Amino acid sequence: MNDKIEFLKTVRPFDVLPEEVLAGVVGLLQEVRYTKDTAIYHQEVTKMKGWILLWKENTKHFSTIANRTSA
Repeated sequence: MNDKIEFLKTVRPFDVLPEEVLAGVVGLLQEVRYTKDTAIYHQEVTKMKGWILLWKENTKHFSTIANRTSA
């Protein structure tokens, strides 16, 4: 769990939250792994309910795909 908290500390807006709150957020995360070149989001096609945070394993690289909810 600590590695996920450390990851969230590098992502806005989570970087401003206290560690106790981050621990609660970590409990809500769902980790999913995809193979290389798998399309997981199609702009204006995929319906979003929350956030998708992507990170490359063994690096500090991440991307935010969506930071709002969609109907």
